[in-house]
Amino acid sequence: MRIHEAFAVGMLALGSTLFPAPARAATPEQILALDPASGQLPESIAIDDRGNFYLSMGSQVGKVTPSLAVTTLATLPLPAGGFATGVKIGPRGDLFVASGAFDPALDASYVFKVDRQTGGVAVVAAFEPDGFPNDLAFDDAGATFATDSALGVVWKIPRVGDPFIWLSDPLLQGNASGGSFGVPFGANGIAFDHTKRKLYIANTDLGAILEVRLLPNGSPAGVAVFAADARLIGADGIALDRAGTLYVAVNTQDQLATVDRRGRVSIVASGGLLDGPSSLAFGVTPCDRHTLFLTNFAISRASGTQPGVPNPGILSLSVRIPGLPLP
Repeated sequence: MRIHEAFAVGMLALGSTLFPAPARAATPEQILALDPASGQLPESIAIDDRGNFYLSMGSQVGKVTPSLAVTTLATLPLPAGGFATGVKIGPRGDLFVASGAFDPALDASYVFKVDRQTGGVAVVAAFEPDGFPNDLAFDDAGATFATDSALGVVWKIPRVGDPFIWLSDPLLQGNASGGSFGVPFGANGIAFDHTKRKLYIANTDLGAILEVRLLPNGSPAGVAVFAADARLIGADGIALDRAGTLYVAVNTQDQLATVDRRGRVSIVASGGLLDGPSSLAFGVTPCDRHTLFLTNFAISRASGTQPGVPNPGILSLSVRIPGLPLP
């Protein structure tokens, strides 16, 4: 066992002793069912201020209107085997999409910008093929931060200039023996807190939420384990509410978890309609600010690696506290 894995296991034992957190049961509702036979497996979700949803599905970016009409907004120029990952709306309203592939021989590691009106696609950053850009976040200066689940790093893409490795640490790495998806899969979901001086990152294989504090000049001050729990193994997308509670889509366990400001973990929903939940986004219009939307990726059941009928789509959950405004 590597040092950072042993540390995470130790944190798990310590956290469960000091901070027993009772689960708060809830029942998500499915608002949109998608067709797995057509490749409609939504990995990530973003929502604009008009209530439109944007989904990464294979090499395509889908758009879902408030009336739940589904169209294809854009097709990314990716090779067969490459697919879109994180989808986020940036500071100026642009739609950013990351992409990757499990085969390092493919040239699929990019961040794109997609015009929300025309569907035009432009390359923002290109990475080495052995990387796996996954989720995205933005600082107040308009820089983009991208987790790399394969390399176990965080890339920074300045508004002007080339991308560079902003953060590298063993805690960001996946499990070398295989991990949650059969390959090492580390840094995944990423989100800034309201001060933009703390960055939270989910490590899928370790079942941990990491906290990165930023120095006044914007550089990282280091990485610490904020929460580690067996119930977080398979953690994918994350989202913060205005009270600082972190919602976590636990993909491989069909669970939705929360981590409070003290690092205490609770399971909000488990099983039922959940099928590989992978991404979360709070509503931003006046009528849905108290709604958390999440995607059922359903990739394990669609690929046959997990028994059962796949149920990809969008689910909703009523929440007491609205989401933290993004970006």
